[in-house]
Amino acid sequence: MADTGNSATIAFATTAFTASWTEFDLGNETLDALESSHLATTNYKTFVPSDLKDGGTITGTFFWDQSFSTFPSTGTAETVTVTFPLKSGESTAATFAATGFISDIKRPTVVNGDLMMGELTVQLDGVTTEPTFTAGSA
Repeated sequence: MADTGNSATIAFATTAFTASWTEFDLGNETLDALESSHLATTNYKTFVPSDLKDGGTITGTFFWDQSFSTFPSTGTAETVTVTFPLKSGESTAATFAATGFISDIKRPTVVNGDLMMGELTVQLDGVTTEPTFTAGSA
């Protein structure tokens, strides 16, 4: 059964960066399609799967706090773990974990009448921990 993301958390193993997160997007895993069409191919192009997957990115949006005691920088290698909310009947929540590096940090737009927001993107690298989903359990 579908659930909301309320009470989900994200943890950064290297920098221990914490913030008040409003959302995280676990992105897409992709596999390139290599065109295999040749001169005798008719009607439609043909394709075969590439050899390697792209684990994608994790992007998160947070309330910017100018008194952050630690703040990561781009290039910082991280193991990132997202813990999903506990579902009814579970004692252990589902998790998604992967290693990567911080590839983008969006600093806030500072204006009257809006809360300052930041955004952070982690490029999953597939090196130490491939993207792994672990189901919750009772």
